[in-house]
Amino acid sequence: MILTVTLNPCVDKTYLIEDFAVHKLNRPSQALTVAGGKGLNVARVYTRLGGQALATGLLGGYNGHIVQTALAGEGIAHDFVEISKETRLCIKVVDPLRKTETEINELGPTVSATEMARFMAHLERLLTSHSFAMVAFCGSLPLGIEASWVKTILRRAQQAGAKTVLDSSGAALREGIAASPWLVKPNRTELEELWEHPISSVETARCAATALRENYGVEVFLCTLGAEGALWIAEKEAYHVHAPRVNVMSAVASGDSFLAGLLLAIEKGDSVENALRLAAGAGAANAEVLGAGFCEVDIVQKRAEQAQVSRLA
Repeated sequence: MILTVTLNPCVDKTYLIEDFAVHKLNRPSQALTVAGGKGLNVARVYTRLGGQALATGLLGGYNGHIVQTALAGEGIAHDFVEISKETRLCIKVVDPLRKTETEINELGPTVSATEMARFMAHLERLLTSHSFAMVAFCGSLPLGIEASWVKTILRRAQQAGAKTVLDSSGAALREGIAASPWLVKPNRTELEELWEHPISSVETARCAATALRENYGVEVFLCTLGAEGALWIAEKEAYHVHAPRVNVMSAVASGDSFLAGLLLAIEKGDSVENALRLAAGAGAANAEVLGAGFCEVDIVQKRAEQAQVSRLA
């Protein structure tokens, strides 16, 4: 079983609008409202693929109620701490005609020191009452929370015996990586943030990830590079995986789906090669549908079989 920590979840509303135009009235042909946030997306895909995941974090207000109701409706196990401010709303506009995606993500609520202390006590109870194979900190921080809390959360999970996973950006990524997680999953932009240089090729990404892994004492760097696939960089092995080409509906949460597939396979004891295939299959299948993490299991398996994994010398 894994635990996902999402301190800044959201109500995720996606509109499908052909020929979306600014300064004009736009009417969507489809509208989808789901529980969102990176950790919730990971928990969703992990659960859909047959794994056991528990999602925790902070929720507040009417939007917080929507998130909990949606999670319950999907059968996703969850246990959140309530805060006084409203959980944020994130809007996506997908235009299949122009092949564009427009995102409007609210910053999120302001969380008090008292509320954060309550969350840490809640996390302590979860870690002592469950035996989590992995704990994944995912996504951004709401206002009022210092980035140093990410490092604290990861270190506490490590003390509980869990493998820790970090998928964040900015200050949260820089602080969290100092805890030397088992796995860090940056995309190209986040890898550039850490490396402080442009990533112009797969080989550059490999060099950056190798150096950063050693500098921070991280076991695995899992770098997602969009159309150029993804890299698994560990001490004694490195792999490059290419997902199959698909008709992309929306790329939102494909990275989260990739991570969920990989963690599930690793927890089950699969080889790195098979884990990367399942990860690539989940990421590709997610891109074919509208809605973050709503990939179908049979399509995930089909895309996983089509993925190409190569071991790097």
